[in-house]
Amino acid sequence: MPLLEAISERRDVSFRYRAASTGQELTRHVEPWRIAARGSGWYLVGFDRGRGAPRVFRMSRIAGRVKVGSRPGAFDVPAEVDVDAMLGARVGAVRRARLAVVPERAQALRARATPADGAGPRSDGRDLLDVEYRSLSAFADEVAAYGQAVVVVEPDDLRADVVRRLTAASGLDATAGAGPREEEEHRG
Repeated sequence: MPLLEAISERRDVSFRYRAASTGQELTRHVEPWRIAARGSGWYLVGFDRGRGAPRVFRMSRIAGRVKVGSRPGAFDVPAEVDVDAMLGARVGAVRRARLAVVPERAQALRARATPADGAGPRSDGRDLLDVEYRSLSAFADEVAAYGQAVVVVEPDDLRADVVRRLTAASGLDATAGAGPREEEEHRG
């Protein structure tokens, strides 16, 4: 496996990576430090040269082949790397979201929810629910699937991820709708 060899020989790698929030694929240049399993996924932990910071990459989002640099010893792995802390922030740690949900909608979320502590009724008639989750990306996918029926009140990073997904989906819808109309105009 190219990543394991790159880690053991401290060679940099590059690969196409599909962003969870937008589905866009970008080339990432990484100093690979470790591979670890958490929950139902495998993750690459390393230093993203393009972003200038340590990052965690879900390996199932790597598209195509991993290209391994030719120079062994191209980087040093920092002694203070805490893989568990890096992964815990993204995967496995139980987090709680506060959601505003339209009555009688989002039954799968309701089944896992507890009533929001100390929250009175909302003026828009939505129910406030607290729902626990482990994976930010997977939960953002689930919440976004409900569209306008569910609004993330907190945390901010979950709300931002859901908004990114909904914005990307609305853009896809707009471009998909433009094609047939243009064809009809050219025929007429």
